[in-house]
Amino acid sequence: MLAGVAVAVYAAAAALGIGTGTLQSGNASMTRCQTGGFTFTNTLSGGNIASVSVGGITAACASGSLSLTVTNSSKASIGAGTAAIPSGCSGCSVSVTLSPQPASASAVADVLAIAGP
Repeated sequence: MLAGVAVAVYAAAAALGIGTGTLQSGNASMTRCQTGGFTFTNTLSGGNIASVSVGGITAACASGSLSLTVTNSSKASIGAGTAAIPSGCSGCSVSVTLSPQPASASAVADVLAIAGP
């Protein structure tokens, strides 16, 4: 695993090139496509959460990428997954398959993040 990480870092660094110039950084405010109104419905398989359907997604989030993390009472991740939000989404639901599939009894919270569009 470490060799794979080292190779990826080396390949990225090799693509940068060498030259003169100014290195800058900055920040920008980010707007949210939606601030609330989501619904969460668990699909169980043998007492474990196999997937979570995230509903109530507004059109402003269409074409974004959804990441969901299920946490336990210690706020530690016990399952996570990602899904693409369809471009025509307006009030739609997206199913997120979890890996690993956490025990339903251990799940306390769903932590949601949407990137894009």
